[in-house]
Amino acid sequence: MAMVWTMLAFPVNRMSRLYRHLKNDYPRVKAVYYFDVNNITAYNKARQVNDYSLTNELELLEAYRRVTASGYFLSKLDKTSEASNQKVEQRFTYRGGLFEENGVIYVDSIIVR
Repeated sequence: MAMVWTMLAFPVNRMSRLYRHLKNDYPRVKAVYYFDVNNITAYNKARQVNDYSLTNELELLEAYRRVTASGYFLSKLDKTSEASNQKVEQRFTYRGGLFEENGVIYVDSIIVR
């Protein structure tokens, strides 16, 4: 069956290629993180250039399900392991003024300089 060329053929091809090579070529990779954002609808006009969303397109989502269907990839987190009881600390950099999390307000260092 010939593949019909669509605008999504390129990302589907690249995603398939990545997951096909992970097990043998990159066995130490522990996670693949997707920046699942549509910048075209973003509030910032300067960023309205690319649509990085994976979940907005059924063809991409189906391709993701297909390439991760192997038993090699986890489908859920094992919450019974000792690691699941460890405290997790999240660190990140945020630029944009103020940020609130769990009732605590954080201020960007650019504002207080």
